[in-house]
Amino acid sequence: VQQASEWLPRGSLCATWGQLTGMLGLRRTASVNWSAFEARYWPKIRARARQLPSQLVWAEFNTRLRPFRPTFAFDDLTLEEYLESDLAAVGIRLERQDQLVLFDLFEKYSKMKQSNRERGDVDVAGDIFGLVKKAV
Repeated sequence: VQQASEWLPRGSLCATWGQLTGMLGLRRTASVNWSAFEARYWPKIRARARQLPSQLVWAEFNTRLRPFRPTFAFDDLTLEEYLESDLAAVGIRLERQDQLVLFDLFEKYSKMKQSNRERGDVDVAGDIFGLVKKAV
């Protein structure tokens, strides 16, 4: 097993997510994690989820619908982009109707999050990228 010092570039800093946001002066950290989603958001959108499990919905929200694109853009996918592949974040194939439902749920979830003034890790990652992009 290699030690980090063998492959980590000199001058690199390892930090926790909280330490990183603190170093960058971000006061708004992620307030929506899996537990918060399941407790506060899932009960409000569950009825529209067509028996899709909450874990699948969460995974789609935080990976496929909010992707880290090769261009490092942090914008959400359009419906057309999302429908290009039926392979879910958890490795199963989705029916088109399920994808349409997931996309609709994501829009509702995003609006609820915004009205509650809450953020998730992907939102904070976008903030970090914006700061880094301005600095470069």
